[in-house]
Amino acid sequence: MKTRLAGLLFIFVLLPLLMIGQNSVTIVSWNSDDMFCDRDVRNREELRTLSTDLNPDILLLQEVKSPQVVNAIKTAMGFELFSHSATNFNNKGQNSLSSCKKDRTSFDIGIISRYPISEHYEFTFRADNPSGIPEKIITTDSLILNPGEFSNPNKGYLWARIAEIETIFFAVHLTHSFGDKNCDDRKRSAYQREVIASSVIREIERNKISFPTYRIVVAGDFNIGVNDEKMNGSVIEIDDCLDCEKTDCVDETHAILQGKIFKTVKMTNLAEGLNQATQRDPKYWYMGPLDNIYVLKETRNSFTAAQRGKDRYGSDHWPVYSNMTY
Repeated sequence: MKTRLAGLLFIFVLLPLLMIGQNSVTIVSWNSDDMFCDRDVRNREELRTLSTDLNPDILLLQEVKSPQVVNAIKTAMGFELFSHSATNFNNKGQNSLSSCKKDRTSFDIGIISRYPISEHYEFTFRADNPSGIPEKIITTDSLILNPGEFSNPNKGYLWARIAEIETIFFAVHLTHSFGDKNCDDRKRSAYQREVIASSVIREIERNKISFPTYRIVVAGDFNIGVNDEKMNGSVIEIDDCLDCEKTDCVDETHAILQGKIFKTVKMTNLAEGLNQATQRDPKYWYMGPLDNIYVLKETRNSFTAAQRGKDRYGSDHWPVYSNMTY
């Protein structure tokens, strides 16, 4: 009886007191699927529904083509006064709002924020857009053993710092997993994801020194599910796609973020317990969520477990979201 009373006291008295002065931020990550021009945006009537269903304070987008398209999405959602930023990895989407060409190498990343974006960078493999968002060059980490495997890099990531809520966001869209192809393809796609993941971790190490009070979020389409037993490994030196039960599987992307490779940064995947697919195609469902939200392990209690949106809103991916208190 005393235990029950103590529990009720915590729920109805102490917990509300603890929440006084705290604000909540809804973080949504969504692969919007081929948003390349103004027509693509205008045809996606579900954008307004997404904005009312999830009411995002921070929306991380994948598969957009340019900052102009992100701005059009923002307007279509009724968020005209929000801030936004977007990458332009291959300089193909610069000022693009009219060309609807389905160029699969032009997949870029965007962020729409209720709060002013204090600072932002495009992390890229080659400087090509000096007049747009500031760029930083990604270099392969010494951890990566086979740089020859990294062919035609055309993706990086978006970094944004929001001072008002003391949070840094890493928005990612990692290389597609060729899990149903041959072993070399599987290794190559895994390797390219690992390069990005290792770069993100090294940047987080620097951010923790420069911004010690900030929360850090890494979110996006990882194209590798955390539950994928055919691909996920934990030893960077071993890549076995044929018998990884006896050795080690080919993809250490999640292991890198979880602190199993680099020991200086440990992150928690808010979507790990989701137990739902976030991509429409049933052949990917055994992998669990391809869309994930990672946070620093020491700040995990500031976030709710990730949930999947009730609709795909015209995309082939469901959005995933979490609430952060600060």
